[in-house]
Amino acid sequence: LFTTSAVTRLTLTQQTVISKETMHGGENLQELTLLSTTVIKEEAFFGAKQLTAVSLPETLESVEERAFKESGLKQIAIPELVKTIAAESFAGCADLQSVTLRSGLLQVGEKCFSDCVKLTSIVIPASVTSMGMGVLIGCSALETLEVPYIGSAAASAQKLAWLTDSTVLRSVTITSAKTIASEAFQGCTSLKTLWLGDSIESIGENAFADCKELTEVSLPASLQQYAGMFPENSVVIR
Repeated sequence: LFTTSAVTRLTLTQQTVISKETMHGGENLQELTLLSTTVIKEEAFFGAKQLTAVSLPETLESVEERAFKESGLKQIAIPELVKTIAAESFAGCADLQSVTLRSGLLQVGEKCFSDCVKLTSIVIPASVTSMGMGVLIGCSALETLEVPYIGSAAASAQKLAWLTDSTVLRSVTITSAKTIASEAFQGCTSLKTLWLGDSIESIGENAFADCKELTEVSLPASLQQYAGMFPENSVVIR
């Protein structure tokens, strides 16, 4: 595909499958536009440090393992037809600052966005039914998080550390979980605001212990048992 490594911008109009072999010789590529691609194969752009911008087409259906791992991407928007983003697809993208995920997404693989150290916020849509461990591990700048649940599925509650180890997390929205695990947010001293969706049925013991900065909590009216679960200075909104 590449007759010279000097190519820095490229538009691919007919390639339906993009693989490591497709991109061989494109180590200096900085901007890429895909127009009819359906699959990005594993490690297609692994280590592409010069690649800062990719436009993905609405035809795209699958992003395979480590597809953009350790690339130079600064932002990414995943099209609606994509059902699965595989393990470590965007892991180690140290300059990634913006991620847009659409409502058609069903599965997010293990460590998918791990070690994206400039990522400050992300919304994982409520359509997601399966998440791997450590999706946001190593995202040390993460301040704002919206997820359907914390765990592998809505009925499988885990502690926050299962998903992310950010110590600067200030705002969390959980849209579809049935329960919050015991000690889930214990010691999350930066957390200030929390919003829990209508599906919440129970909150585990000490789930928010030592969350000293947690001042605003929004709970569904259906949740009756919450007394003593939040710091004394928290304002609970029903």
